[in-house]
Amino acid sequence: MSSRKCLSSPDSFCHICGSFVVKSKRQKITDFVKKAYFAYFGIKLGDQYKTWAPHIVCHTCIEQLRKWSKKTLKSLIFGGSLVSREPYTRLVNALAKNVTCFQCHCTQFPLLSDAKLKEGIFVGPDIQKLIKDKMFSSTMTQVEEEAWVAFTNVVSGFLGNKKDPEYGRLVNVMLENFEKLGCNMNLKLHFLHSHLDFFPQNLGDVSEEQGERFHQDIKQMEQRYQGRWNVAMIADYCWCLKRETKQNQKRRSTRRSFATKRTRYSDKRHTNIN
Repeated sequence: MSSRKCLSSPDSFCHICGSFVVKSKRQKITDFVKKAYFAYFGIKLGDQYKTWAPHIVCHTCIEQLRKWSKKTLKSLIFGGSLVSREPYTRLVNALAKNVTCFQCHCTQFPLLSDAKLKEGIFVGPDIQKLIKDKMFSSTMTQVEEEAWVAFTNVVSGFLGNKKDPEYGRLVNVMLENFEKLGCNMNLKLHFLHSHLDFFPQNLGDVSEEQGERFHQDIKQMEQRYQGRWNVAMIADYCWCLKRETKQNQKRRSTRRSFATKRTRYSDKRHTNIN
């Protein structure tokens, strides 16, 4: 029987963001990282005595924590919502056909490579930077500008902490404009309109990143268990992941209540009398 453990070593992944890190970008967990980690997440950086836990962090997370501690960065970049990056990626791929617009796009991010710019590999702060830039929309054609305005409306009216009452219409308008522009949309965007009600109300505070989302969910649970990792806490966390449904199923108790016994006894007595 083959082993079920990961083929890669745990030390190949960053303890903070959970992403794979090349050897040149791996750094040890220092006292500064532990203090900044506790200040940002509210929990201690633990599990260092366990073999399955990563014992390294990436260079990007260290720099982000250092900037955040100096108050030059509002939040860690990997905490941004992934649901806003997918439409933006498809939009950038379509805008790459416009030379003037793409050149203006490149001037905003001189440190990014051409491959990342063409594929639309950006983070949340980069998208917000382009939304605030008025010169970027002036280089677009009418069809491109309509798609861009529709995307910004979805970001402000659906992907933030406050939802617009007509957020469903905003999403449908964005999908229609993306289709006119010729965006190669994947299945996630095609079926976006059918599962809008499943998104939480505060998308701006909820992250879908594998590291940040786990920290957000388990932070209170770790405090309740006093920072100790055991089977009971993991089972409690997995139970909380169960989606709420209207049909609540309860475990049947082996003990009968007094009302149940009384009902059954009265039924038997009534039968014997008859």
